[in-house]
Amino acid sequence: MCQAERLRCKPGSAEPNATSFICFRRRPEGSTEEITVYVLDRGLQDPATRYLCEVRSENGKRIVGTPCESVEKAISVVQWDDLDRDG
Repeated sequence: MCQAERLRCKPGSAEPNATSFICFRRRPEGSTEEITVYVLDRGLQDPATRYLCEVRSENGKRIVGTPCESVEKAISVVQWDDLDRDG
């Protein structure tokens, strides 16, 4: 699983910005998949919904979490299992 501690956003920034990193996840059948995690810092306008996480898999699937007040929470609320669903 990805380590949220590796991510550093601009503290106190009023401007939206994004940070991305590549990591690997284990799929249910045991194979490893490379994913890219994007964290959008939407700025200081609404602290409760400041961070949003989007994940893209190497096979083109894309999932988006719910806006949250922290990077850690934004990553943790992503429905990771959705990467394994057909459709």
